[in-house]
Amino acid sequence: MAARPCCDRDRLATVADCRETAFLNQMTAPQKKKLVPLFISALENNGVAGSPRGSAAVALKYCPEQAPLIAPALVKATQDPFPYVRLKAAEALNRVDPGTAKKAGAVTVVIKVLQDPNDPIAMFAAMALCGFQDESEAAVAALIEALHSTNSLVGCHAVWSLEHASSQHAERIIPEMRKAAERKENVGGYARMALEGLESRRAAK
Repeated sequence: MAARPCCDRDRLATVADCRETAFLNQMTAPQKKKLVPLFISALENNGVAGSPRGSAAVALKYCPEQAPLIAPALVKATQDPFPYVRLKAAEALNRVDPGTAKKAGAVTVVIKVLQDPNDPIAMFAAMALCGFQDESEAAVAALIEALHSTNSLVGCHAVWSLEHASSQHAERIIPEMRKAAERKENVGGYARMALEGLESRRAAK
């Protein structure tokens, strides 16, 4: 029996689901409103390491009701010296205010993180690009490149995002997924599973 790929679809789907069931996402708008100034203050505190600022950006993405207040701080954070903070700020900005995210070049910020396969957070950049539906052309192009990365974790996460990309890109994605499916390691196995679903959906049209 063949081994399951290292980052199988069940685990990745669970990660995606956890985003929606996060505690902050269950709070009422008034409750979150009280916390937003604290999160923004933490995000703008350059006296602390990058991780707390990144965590603040993650928290802010669950407060879209406060987009006018949040967006400027997130735009500034996309220029943070820490890649993790830039990534999480860009991801949060795209969630709370896609229009401002597009103007600020948030998708480019994420793509640049993705393009460093030696960075441990590059795989999370691959997952984040799945959310950039308004800029899917750029996101899909970057994910196809990542699909063929020598970093298998980046490649696996790219497979997941491409599997969930808009169906309008299927004709572009499927040939690349077939190439990835020929790989002998984990990315290949995961690509083969994803390819089944992609081709089934295309045939059903």
